[in-house]
Amino acid sequence: MASESDEIKKLQETISELQVELRFLQETVGVLMGAMMEEGDSEEFFGNAEAGNPTFRLNMGM
Repeated sequence: MASESDEIKKLQETISELQVELRFLQETVGVLMGAMMEEGDSEEFFGNAEAGNPTFRLNMGM
């Protein structure tokens, strides 16, 4: 029984850590989206695929 409660506690800690990371990623995406909107030309900001530069693609499923 004790090992199960320890395992549950570890899982809860992991979930909390993942929630913190998720918030960080959401903030980062918000900053990138804001920068893209200000820039006006997303190809220039995120890379030009035709020039052979890696292109950053963002797909947000809501």
